[in-house]
Amino acid sequence: MLINLKENENPEINPFDGIVLGTPIYAGKTEKQMKNLVKNMRKYSTQKEERFVANA
Repeated sequence: MLINLKENENPEINPFDGIVLGTPIYAGKTEKQMKNLVKNMRKYSTQKEERFVANA
């Protein structure tokens, strides 16, 4: 399942065993929506977290 955080900043992630987070890096920073999701995940979720980033 692909979720656009600009359209849904607080997706329901609890039904999943794990999720993969991907985000671009602009001027050395990740997007605000991704930072908020990761912060909320760490507070409220028990899922294993995997991330990848792309910098061009």
